[in-house]
Parts: sequence; structure tokens; C-alpha cells
Amino acid sequence: MSSNSKQNQHPTEVAKVDDAFLSAALLCFSRVFPVILNAAIHLNLFDIIAKAQSSSDSSLSAIEIASFLPNQHPKLANRFERILPVLASYSLLNWSIRTNENRERKSLCSLTRW
Repeated sequence: MSSNSKQNQHPTEVAKVDDAFLSAALLCFSRVFPVILNAAIHLNLFDIIAKAQSSSDSSLSAIEIASFLPNQHPKLANRFERILPVLASYSLLNWSIRTNENRERKSLCSLTRW
């Protein structure tokens, strides 16, 4: 639904649309999250991030995390770019996007401090 049509709706109708969208998103993630978590555990992502953080105490990009894995493949970093924010949405990781001096955006993650 476009933003123009939302402006023409009453507040209760907008809330219903937003609730429906939220319910659909939660249903999607409720099925996707266990698969993503299993993949992260299987690939030792949390261990990789913890070891890198203990040596440099900084956040890592998806490319840096992918470089630590023994099996390399060209789309691995792109897949991590999609997996890591989902883990961050469940507070398993911290996720931030930084812009450098060339206006290039870089996504970084670190372990959540408990």
C-alpha cells in the first residue's frame, strides 16, 4: 500500500494495515529464524566474531567474517549481509551501518554484550 493511500485512510484503518504487515513479517521470520540460527551455529559465526573481537575489539563486516571460513565462495559475503541483520533483530548481534569519507556504506556487526 502506498503512502498516499495511507494518508487517505482513517487512523484505525492504518493501524489494521500496519498490524497485518507486522503479523506477516513475524510469521515469515518465525519460520526463517531457526534456519538462520542453525546455519550460524553450524558455520561457527559466533565463535569467529568472538575471536576477532577479542584480538581487535572492533566490529566486523560480512566480507571479513566470510574470509575466516575455510570454504570460500563468491556469494558468501552477500549471504551474510542478509543473515547477520536477522540475528541482530533477535539481539544476538549488534548491527550498524557506517558511511566512510567516500560516502560508501559499510555494515558492521559485533557480539552483543550480555
